[in-house]
Amino acid sequence: MLNQEIYPPDLNPSFIGNYKEAMNSNVVSEKASQILPHLSRQFPFRVLSIGAGTGGLEHEVTKYLPFYPVFALDYSLPMIETIETQLQTNPKYAFDNIHCLAANAATIPFGDNSVSSIIASSVIHEIASFCDGFRFGPSTNAFFTEAFRVLAPKGRLVIRDFMQLPRPNEPISLQIGKMYPGDFMDPLEFVYRFVDEFKGSDLSYVKKQLSRLNKDKIISLRRDDATEFSTHLSWSLRFDDEVKEKHSYASITPYTNHIVTTVENNSLFKVNIVRKEIVVQPGYAEHINGRFTFTLPNGTKLPAPPIYTGIAVLEKQSTE
Repeated sequence: MLNQEIYPPDLNPSFIGNYKEAMNSNVVSEKASQILPHLSRQFPFRVLSIGAGTGGLEHEVTKYLPFYPVFALDYSLPMIETIETQLQTNPKYAFDNIHCLAANAATIPFGDNSVSSIIASSVIHEIASFCDGFRFGPSTNAFFTEAFRVLAPKGRLVIRDFMQLPRPNEPISLQIGKMYPGDFMDPLEFVYRFVDEFKGSDLSYVKKQLSRLNKDKIISLRRDDATEFSTHLSWSLRFDDEVKEKHSYASITPYTNHIVTTVENNSLFKVNIVRKEIVVQPGYAEHINGRFTFTLPNGTKLPAPPIYTGIAVLEKQSTE
């Protein structure tokens, strides 16, 4: 049975089983299996991927929807050049229908109603971190509104990104564990550095606890900060870069509601929430358990680190 302290009440429990089955199939990557089934098959048969990176997901989209042109948009010109190089030199990409664009997600270079689906995988938290001062602000909201401008009626925005735990302000205990062979950073060293260098949240309340840390090495965190400690520890190999980003901004329901409200307040478009779900990605537990242990106020230890990936599918309503 799913622990409701860990899984929000609106989570469909059957999704966890389907998710694991899909992961074990090895047909597509974990990321693609979370996104591909939700893409729209409506006219104009065109997919736009925001923050394309090195193009791996876009490659999988072209195999899933071989007759759809896929437009890979990234603000970073080196990333776009990487995709273009692969298209020209890697036989795996030889028949991919991928077109590259170096552009800003807040001003998408497409006309109105010109795209079937927009993919935003692990990119919205970067817009919020680097453009909006660790919040959903003007740039983030501009992207949401732009996305629905370029989507055709019944077109879909498919988001895959980190999400907060439910009740993000409630406390949770963190016990700092040990370093394992092969680890890049000792967990205690990580905590001290993270408290000093992370600017996405006010961690002064944690810093005060570190000055009087007992032998059990237990500190109290808000749930939203617990997510940040966990995700960043798992990426400690790239600590200097990752510490500049805040990973999660809301739990799944307020996250999707914010998008609907923003778009409908800033435009004439109406938005349907087609699906909202969370998954616990494999790999994070292995990177965190034993290094951090989290306990709820009632004394229950979490069986996995407090890291969620949310899948949100939002559809532009038809004007008919």
